[in-house]
Parts: sequence; C-alpha cells; structure tokens
Amino acid sequence: MANDIPSSIDESLYSLAEGGNLKAQRELGMLYLNGDGVKKNTSEAIKWLIKAAKQGSIDAHRVLCDLHYADVDVSPYDPENVKVEVPDNLEDFVEELKHYSSITEGRRERDLAVMFRDAEQGHLYAQQFLGHAYEKGTLVEKSSAQSLKWYLKAADQGDAKSQCNAGLKFLAGDGAPKDEARAAKLFQLSAEQGYAVAQHFLGFMLSSGEGVPKDEDKALSLFQSASKSGFVLAQCQLANAYKFGKLGASIDIEKAMKWYTEAAEQGHTESQSILGRIFLNGDGVPMDEEKAYKWLLQAAKQGDTDSQFNLGKIHRYGSNQKRDGKLAEDWFTKSANQGHVKAQLALGAMYCEGAGVEQNYEKAFEWFSKAAEQGDADAQHSLGLFYLYGDGVAQSNEQAFYWNRKSADQGHIEAQFFIGCCYSSGDVFEQDHEQAFYWNHKAAEQGHVDAQNNVGSSYDLGKGVEQDHAKAYYWYSKAAKQGSVHAQNNLGFLYSSGDGVEQNYEKAFEWFSKAAKSDHADAQANLALFYLEGKGVSKDKHLAMQWLSKAANNGNKEAQEIYKSLSVENSSISNSEETTDANVAAKDNDSQKEKAEVIIEKENNAEQSSAPSASKLRFDIVILFKSMVHAFNFCVLAGLSIILIIGIVQGFLGYETLQIEPPDFLSEVQIALVFYAIYFLVTFVCYLRLIRQGS
Repeated sequence: MANDIPSSIDESLYSLAEGGNLKAQRELGMLYLNGDGVKKNTSEAIKWLIKAAKQGSIDAHRVLCDLHYADVDVSPYDPENVKVEVPDNLEDFVEELKHYSSITEGRRERDLAVMFRDAEQGHLYAQQFLGHAYEKGTLVEKSSAQSLKWYLKAADQGDAKSQCNAGLKFLAGDGAPKDEARAAKLFQLSAEQGYAVAQHFLGFMLSSGEGVPKDEDKALSLFQSASKSGFVLAQCQLANAYKFGKLGASIDIEKAMKWYTEAAEQGHTESQSILGRIFLNGDGVPMDEEKAYKWLLQAAKQGDTDSQFNLGKIHRYGSNQKRDGKLAEDWFTKSANQGHVKAQLALGAMYCEGAGVEQNYEKAFEWFSKAAEQGDADAQHSLGLFYLYGDGVAQSNEQAFYWNRKSADQGHIEAQFFIGCCYSSGDVFEQDHEQAFYWNHKAAEQGHVDAQNNVGSSYDLGKGVEQDHAKAYYWYSKAAKQGSVHAQNNLGFLYSSGDGVEQNYEKAFEWFSKAAKSDHADAQANLALFYLEGKGVSKDKHLAMQWLSKAANNGNKEAQEIYKSLSVENSSISNSEETTDANVAAKDNDSQKEKAEVIIEKENNAEQSSAPSASKLRFDIVILFKSMVHAFNFCVLAGLSIILIIGIVQGFLGYETLQIEPPDFLSEVQIALVFYAIYFLVTFVCYLRLIRQGS
C-alpha cells in the first residue's frame, strides 16, 4: 500500500491514519478535499472524513454535512441521521465547535440547526452539547432553564454526567425551583454508575440531612468511593472526616494527611491551604515552617486569600530566615485588597507600630477603616481608639464612641469597658451610672479585670444599681485575684469594715499589703494606719512612718497630713530627751538628724549588749584562772583527807578486820583518776557560773 501513497504526503501521516488516528484521518481527508500539496480527490477525501467522523470528529462531521447540503454524494455517510459518538471531554468538544464555527463564515446557524435536529432526534452528544452550551452561553444565549431541559433529556437516556448536572441545578434552584429530593434521586442514579462527582454531592447531602434522611455511614462510604476515583472535593471532605472524627470515622491524622495531600497535589486550593495551616501550627503533626510555606505558596498563587494572609504572618512573625517586613507587607496587601479582614487588620497594625514598614498612622487608619466597615469588631475598636487619640485622623470623641459602641454590640470586651467608662466619666455625653454599670457588667462577665472592679464599686456605692456589699465583695474578689490593685485595696476596706463579709483585720491587712507592694497610694496609707493602730498586725510606728512616706510621695493627701503631724510629734519628743541627757548627743534643731542619731544610739546599745568588751573579757579570764587554782587546792585537800582517813582506819582496825586487800599500784592510780575527775568537774561548774554572770 505504500506504493499508492502520493509522494507529496508524509508517509508517517498516512500510517497514522491507517492505524486509526482520528486527527490524522481528518487531516488526510482535508488535504485530498482542498488539493493541498496533493492532487484533489473528493472521493478519497470523503473516505477519510467518514472514518474520522465515525470516531467523533466534529470537524469531519461538519465538512461532510456541508458536502451533503452542496449535493455532493457522501454515501455511505448520512449526515442527517448519523449518531455521533459522545466525546470523552464535552468541554473540549464545545470549544472545538465554537472555534470551528467562528472561523467558518455562515456556519453558526447551520451548525446549531444540525445540533438541534440531532438533539430532538435523541442524539446524546447533541443533548449534552446543548445543555452545556446553554449553561455556559457558548454559541447560544445563556439560559439555565434551557440547559436543564437538555441535561434532563440526556439524563433520561441514562447519561451519568447529565444526571449529575441536572441534579446540581435542582439542588441550587438554577433553572427550576429548588428541589432537593429530585436532586438526590438524580445524584443517586449517577452515583450508582460510579460517577465520582455525583457520589460526592450525594454524600454531602446525606452527611447534612439536606433533602434526605441523614446517614453519615453512607455519606462516608460515598466520599471514600469518590476519593478513590480522584475527585478532589471528596478527598478534601474525607480528610476532614478523619481529622475531626466526623461521619462516624475515628480521628486519624495519618489518613487525613494522606487525602489532603492527594487533593493538594492535584491542585486543590483548599487542601493546599489546609495543609499549609496544619504544618504552620503543628496541628497534629510536627511544626514545619518549610512545608507550611510550600503549600501556602501554591495556594496563594491561585489567589487564596487565607494562604496569602498566612504567608504574610510567616514573613512577619516567623523564623529569622523567613522574617521579611517587605514580603509580609506584600502578601498582607494582596490578601487585604481582596477583602480579607484579618489581612487588613494585620496591615493596619504594621503601619500603626512601624513594624517592618515605616510608621504611618494615615495608612493604618485606612486599613482599620476597611476592616471596620466589613463589621470586624477588633477593627471597629481600633478605629475608635484612633479617633480618641487623633492618630491619622482628626480627634473626635463622638466618633470614638460610635465605633466602640458598634464593636461593643458585637461583644468586644475592651469596647464594652470603654463604653462603660464613657458613661461613668460623662466626657462624651451626660453621665449615666446605670449605663456605665450595664456595659461594665458585660465586660466583667467576660473576665475584664478593671470592669470587675468597677462593677464591685457600683455595688459598693450603689451607683447605677441597688447597693449590695455582698455582690461588691464577689466582684472585688474576682478582680483582686486577677491582680487588680484597686480591687485589692477595696477588698481590704470591706474586710476592715465588715460590709458584705465578716470583719477580719488580718485579711484586710493582707489585701492592703498586696496592693501597697504594687505602689497603690491609698493601700499604702491604709497599711500605715493599720501599723499605727495595731489592726491585724502588731503596732509598729517605724513601719507606719515608712508606708506613710511612700503614700505621701505617691500623692495621697491624707498620708501627707498624717506623716507631717507625726513627724512634728516625733521631733518634740526627741528634743525633750536631748535636754535631759546632754552626754548622749549635741543639740541639733534638725529633727530628722536627731531621729537618725537616736536610731544609731539604739543600734550601738544593741551591739554592746550582744558582744562583750575587751576589758570585760580580760576580767573573766582572771576570774577563771583563780577559780581553777581554788579548785586544784580543793582537790589536793580532798585527796589528803581521804588518805588520812584511810590511814587512821588502817591503824586502828587493820586490813584483816576491814576484810580488804592491801592497796597496790592500781588502787593508787584509781584514786588519782578520781582526784582529776573531781578537779575538772569543779572547774567546769565554775566556768558555767562565769558565763551566767556575763550574760
């Protein structure tokens, strides 16, 4: 057959056409039809075009139709009755037709006429084409109703993809009233044929109970089937089930990561973003900034705003290798320009703090404004503070209150406290203790320590609410335990007065001490009074004066007056003592110097009482020596007396009468040891006596 091939035709093209290659068959047919580089041969052209058309070539089919309508015999091909095989990819099929019709003058109406004719005659490919064409607005005016009509016709022929497409339209109410039950039936028909998209959406409906009875086990099974077919949405859903233990699945991070990764590797943006966050936060896996960056970058390049924001976070707060203010600003900006609220907040904070960028209150205000207008409570509170302090915008208490009120209405704790303070102070409008209590109470219930103290104060004083010392004690206690020095001082007052709690000076002293050590002036004054009066602690005028001095220096007027009064009193006492004892110190009009000298004198007296002088020590040694001599004399006399008595007894009675053995060397040694023992014992007793006298 190679000898029959014209020399102008590439032998490889002819071989491909003979081997069944559709594109080669179509191209060979067109070469013969147009006489392009080869002798024109209509019969040979029709032969190859028929082969291509039977394999689904829309180009070959259209050319044969044109020849047929031009009264050219294209038998055995019958363009009006032929059923073209359904292409593998309908989207490519539509685009091919669209391109072919656009470059072929006058073919649009004829192509559509043939397609409508084929669709009405039940040709599946034509029904699929029209459903898709009306959905996308390709070659025809876009129409959801017409799209659904043709999808349903194809669905009635059992086409799984058309069944799924029709189901999606009923689920969304697109082209027909929303009908979840009918959508579920169509999904079921398609899913039974193994169509992964339908399996996913049916699984979604079963997992939520939307339009069908809830069945998590079946939903999980459908997600698994669709995932194995490579459908990325199902893979992501299945990964979520394993990560969070949903749909009856046990939590299994390893399986979750497997399915997230499979979807991400196919380019699924959401899965890429989720993987990035998992590695960034170490959520169930070891934290890995490099892997996080890899996946976030892929998702960010596809326009995912969350991933762009997280990349900004890595460059803003990440490791030193990744930290880069300019890149952080770039990624935050990309995300913020698409309306990502957190990115807008992050940009506002960067410009406000001058972190990684030049400080710019105007830009900070601009980004906080964008986020605030989207209803973000944090941004609204921040915007209110900008108006309060006049940073980047003209100062306005009214606007500060306006934005904080919007934030407070959403439960923002700091904004609630701010509004409470506004009503309490009356700086923005007329003072209103009831409103102040209302907003402080809201913040206090969320744990705001200063608001808790304010609520306690409201109950304590009966401002904006009925007076209730027990409730005041409750709120003061909560704030005091969180470290509020004001609440600690107030709690000390309640224990001191016994209002709302049993009176207890020791506990009052304890709370005053906590606040005083934190430099709270009122608590320092209260602590000083407790030392002066001996309440909850032993009286100590010296410590009282110390705390009064601290309180006075911190601006407590009462402490200043008491300290001044006590200082004058102390000065008078010191002057009186100096007059009666001129040998103690020279007269001095400076009372502070006199006080210092008294203290020094007391310290010297204390040192003298605790350590013996050199002369006294020498005197003790002399006494000790004399005592030792006396003790020695005593022992000698005692020894002589014993020997004398023994001798007398021996002389009168004799050893036999006494029935004792005569003394030998050992007995004399024993007697000597007895003498020495008595000597040392007497000496020790004398020394103890000296010690008692010295103390």
